[in-house]
Amino acid sequence: MPTIRVLPEMRHSFLLTTPSPAHRRNVITQAFGALLASVLLTIAPSVGATPASAMPLSIKPPPRLDRTTRHSLCHEGRCVVLDGTGRQLVEHRGMQYLRPFKNGVAVFERGENRGVMNSEGRIVLEAHYDSVEVHGNGMIEAKVLLRSPPKAYTRIDFFNARGRLVRRFEEKGEIDLLRSASWAGNPAVELCNSEKRRCTTHFLDAKGRSGPVFSVFGSFGPVGHEGEVAIASRDGVHFGLVDRSLAGIGRQDYDQMTFNSSGFALATQGGNDTVLDPHGVQVAPMGRYRFKFGRGGYLLSAVAEDGQCLHFTRAGLMFPTPAGHCMKTDEFAERVGYVIFSSEDDEYVVGLDGSLRSLQRAAGLHPLNRRIVEYQKPGEAGVRFMMLEDGSISSSLYYRLAPFQTAEGLDDQLLLAQADGGWGVIDATGAWLIPPRYRRIRPLGPNLVAAFERPGYDPGYHILDLRGNAVADFTLHDPLPDFLADGTRVYALSLRGRWGLLDESGRWRLAPRYGYVNVSKGLVSVRERNSAGDITVNFLDPDTETTLFEQGFLSIHSRPDGLFETLKTDQTLELIKLDGTVLGRLHPRPSQ
Repeated sequence: MPTIRVLPEMRHSFLLTTPSPAHRRNVITQAFGALLASVLLTIAPSVGATPASAMPLSIKPPPRLDRTTRHSLCHEGRCVVLDGTGRQLVEHRGMQYLRPFKNGVAVFERGENRGVMNSEGRIVLEAHYDSVEVHGNGMIEAKVLLRSPPKAYTRIDFFNARGRLVRRFEEKGEIDLLRSASWAGNPAVELCNSEKRRCTTHFLDAKGRSGPVFSVFGSFGPVGHEGEVAIASRDGVHFGLVDRSLAGIGRQDYDQMTFNSSGFALATQGGNDTVLDPHGVQVAPMGRYRFKFGRGGYLLSAVAEDGQCLHFTRAGLMFPTPAGHCMKTDEFAERVGYVIFSSEDDEYVVGLDGSLRSLQRAAGLHPLNRRIVEYQKPGEAGVRFMMLEDGSISSSLYYRLAPFQTAEGLDDQLLLAQADGGWGVIDATGAWLIPPRYRRIRPLGPNLVAAFERPGYDPGYHILDLRGNAVADFTLHDPLPDFLADGTRVYALSLRGRWGLLDESGRWRLAPRYGYVNVSKGLVSVRERNSAGDITVNFLDPDTETTLFEQGFLSIHSRPDGLFETLKTDQTLELIKLDGTVLGRLHPRPSQ
C-alpha cells in the first residue's frame, strides 16, 4: 500500500487565540484534509453570488463549479450539500462530517460510525460501519468489527454505487484474518489462515464479481509509491509482474522476485539472477552472481561468480568499470555527473561516460557537488575536500562535510561543514561564510539558510544570509516553503515578533509587519487587529499590501476542493471562490 506523508497544516488555518472547542476541532481535522465547519449555523434563504472584493491572484487550475459538482458544509451534527452554483440540495441532521464526493458518492459520519450518500444527498448506505472506502472502480467497501462470542471478528461488505450488497467476506472457518487491500483502484481482500501460514488476495471487478486471485501480491515500488507494476504469484511458486489492470507483464515463471529502491524488479530463476525494468524487460543478462544486485539510483551492481563486479545502467547497458573495482556509491550521480568506485587499496571518481575524473588515487571519497568530493586520508580523524579539476586537497580538517542543497539542486561553490562541535557554511576555498556554531543548518535558497542553535544558545532557529547576518528571528517550527501565485518561493517568518514573507534570495516579499501570515494555494492571508481591537484575518495582495475585504474574519480555512471557508465576526460561515465570490453562506442558528 502506498505511504502517505502528512505535513503540518498550522499555516493553512487562522484562528483566534481562544477558539471555541468546535472550531479547534476544525483545525485538527483540516490538517488531515477534512472539512469541518465551526459554528452551529442555518442556511440563508437566498445564497448570494454577489462578488466580494476581487482577489488579484490567479490560481490554476480553478476548481470546477457547475451543477454537476458537489460541496458540503458541516457543523455540530448538521451537514448540507451544495452544487457548484451554490444551490442547496439537501440538509441532514445528526451528521458530524461529510467527506468530499468521489465517484458520485461521499462518506459521512454519525457518531462513531460511517455511511454513504449519493450526489443528490440521498443516503444509500446507513451508518452501520466502522470504516468505509470508495474505490476507483466505483465499489464501496464497508468494514465492521462484530462483537459476538466467543470472539470479535471482522466483516467486509462490498456495495455498488446504489448501495446494493454484492459481496461479503467474514472471518470464519479457516479464515482467521481478513484484511482489505487495493491496487490501482481495484478493491481486494486478503484472506489468511494462520495455522497453514497462507494468505490469498482476491480482487473484485466493478460489479463485485471475483477477479484475479493471487497467493502473493505486493511489494509495490519504488518504496513509498504505488508505482505502475506489482509483483504477483497465483500459485505461490511462480512469480511475475502485473500492470495496473492486473494483466501479466513478461514472463511469469520466476522463482523469486523483489523490488529494489529504484523500482526495478530483481528476479531469480533456476539459480540465475536478472533485473527487470517496469515493462518486464531484462536489463541485465541471466547469470549466476555471488552477490545479488545491489540498490542504486543510477547503476545496478552485482558480483559475478569469479568475483568481478558488473554494473548496468537503467537502459540495460554494461557500464565500464575500472579493473578490480566495485561501485562504492552513485549518490547524486545524475546531478554531479560521476560515480565513485573502490577497491581494497584506492578509490576512483568515474564520469557517467566511464571516463576517469580524479587525477590521483584517493580514499574515503564521497560526492559533494560537481566540483568537489569529500576526501578522508587513512588514519586521519576527520575529512577534507578535494577539487576534481586539479586534485588539490583542502588544508583544513573538518569533522563532517555535507552538500549545500536547495530546491534548485547542488551548489558547486558552497558546502556545509562541521567543526568545533557546530555546523557552518564554507566556500570552495574553505573560508567560513557562516561560523560553525549551529546545531543544524538547512539551506533555504542560494543565499539563505535556517540555522538551528546549539544547546546553551537561544532556542529555535535563525534565518541567516551567507554573510552570517540574521534576517529573521527564530520561530517555533521548521520553515517550510510556500508559493505565491506568480511562482515565487517564500517563507512565512517573523522579525522582532512581526510576520512577513521572505523569498529565498533573502528579500522580504511582504514586509514583516503583521501578527501572522499564511500562504495557501498562492493566496496570502494575514492576521491583525481591526479598529475595534478584535483579532481578525483577511486576504492580502502581496504586491500592494492592501487587504481585500473591508471587514476581516475570525478564521479562514483552505479546503481540499479549492475553495475557502470564512467565519465572519457575526458567526456567519461563508464558502468563497478564488475570485472572492461568495458561493454559499450559513447564518448562525437563532438562540433559543
